[in-house]
Amino acid sequence: MSELCSVPRVSERFAQSNALDEDIARLKYVSGKREEALRRLGIRTVGDLLLHIPHRYLDFTRSWSIEMAPIGTVCTIIATVDRIVQKKPRPRMQVTEVSLVDETGVLQVAFFRQPWIAQQLKQGDRLAVMGKVEFAYGFKQMASPHFEKLDDGRAAGTILPVHYVSDGVSQAWMRRIVS
Repeated sequence: MSELCSVPRVSERFAQSNALDEDIARLKYVSGKREEALRRLGIRTVGDLLLHIPHRYLDFTRSWSIEMAPIGTVCTIIATVDRIVQKKPRPRMQVTEVSLVDETGVLQVAFFRQPWIAQQLKQGDRLAVMGKVEFAYGFKQMASPHFEKLDDGRAAGTILPVHYVSDGVSQAWMRRIVS
């Protein structure tokens, strides 16, 4: 008889802890402009957020050395930041150039209209960059790749989801909110 009484209590507890119907405004990183941006995407509840499935994934787990990275293909390279230079080739155009090195060579990476990257990175940081490898001016290059800053103890990258987003919510914020 006591087993029959415990079933309704479990159902009640489950119903009380089920937060899928809760408004997104109660989540940790959601307020103001982020809340408005999520609502524009049709995300109004926690359940809507969890059902906002990524449309693709970035695989940082398989990496190439700079020397072995095939030209013309999208690949991941793990290397160390050697130099960071900010350039302004013309008005309203900012380019952050990052030189990455590993034991096999040098990779030039250009980030367009992203000056904050120069403040996020410093010489000696280990990065995993993913993008199309090109060859120009004697160096392998990538333009505006996805990147992940690696911790000292971490040898490989991760698989990152890419969600549909709108103004007010970046990919990084969307991943943080979903987690």
